[in-house]
Amino acid sequence: MKSLTELLGALDQHSATSHLLSSQLGMHGQRADSIIKIEQILYALRALNKRQTVA
Repeated sequence: MKSLTELLGALDQHSATSHLLSSQLGMHGQRADSIIKIEQILYALRALNKRQTVA
């Protein structure tokens, strides 16, 4: 099983790719909403990961 850090890295890469594709293709609306949701999940996972690392 992958570590949380590896999963965060993969999600970061996915988020960056999504941003690049959507900006190049000029996609908005639902695509932008899904990118925002991914970033909210990333933020929550990072916060959780930091808490576990400190604890």
